[in-house]
Amino acid sequence: MKTWMKVVLGIFAGIGVLLALIFWLTGDISKAGDDFFAAAANDDIEGAYALLSSDFQTTTSKEGLDEYLEKNGLDNVTETSWSSRSISGSTGSLEGTLTTAKGDELPIKLKLVNSDAGWKIQSISKERAGFQSDRSSSRQPLPSKLEALSLTKATTSDFVDGMRAPTMEGFYGTFSSQFRSDVSLQKLEEGFGSFKGKNFDMLNGYTPVFSNTGKINDAGILRIDGYYKTAPRLKFTYEYVFEGVEWKLWGIDIEAIPLGELGD
Repeated sequence: MKTWMKVVLGIFAGIGVLLALIFWLTGDISKAGDDFFAAAANDDIEGAYALLSSDFQTTTSKEGLDEYLEKNGLDNVTETSWSSRSISGSTGSLEGTLTTAKGDELPIKLKLVNSDAGWKIQSISKERAGFQSDRSSSRQPLPSKLEALSLTKATTSDFVDGMRAPTMEGFYGTFSSQFRSDVSLQKLEEGFGSFKGKNFDMLNGYTPVFSNTGKINDAGILRIDGYYKTAPRLKFTYEYVFEGVEWKLWGIDIEAIPLGELGD
């Protein structure tokens, strides 16, 4: 055999060993993904929920997970195929295609974290059907106006409850795990000290006036701006990150504005 042929065969043999090593090293994360969708297909929501990270479970109930899986056609998966798998330190990612009982093929992305109990799913991302721009194809699609309204009303209601409660622990729990890892409950309460104890119940009876129903920046943060027609006007900016299976609060800015300054 000629020398160059030996070299080429040696290279291919090396690639084969490398691929085998990659599949072996990432076997645990692919198993976590396989087991999750198998449990969902068998109506074992307890088993599927157990494969979520503690952060994921903190922000999503079993009922919420069940609803998400059914709504997105992920509750009847018959086959998983992972085209991309990687591990970096204590985090991992899976990207591939799910085949459903109807024969549909759905693109899916999973983020995972390593824990004492093994690899757990940190987030699930399914690309929305329909037209997508190249710029937005790699991130979460922009929520519809109805979804933006629902997000805003939920955040405002949580804010109202937090200002009225003895502590803001409940409101703090609605923030993303990323926010809570950077900002303590004490810091949040200090930031809203001037609002604490005041009654904002009337806000639940108002529909917000939007100046922006949703923009997503390059970091994947969703921003919604608007105000409530109270006296004085209550102007807000809510920011969210996609975590688990839904948008979670990332930042909030609320300011009382005198009448007429917003041009209404």
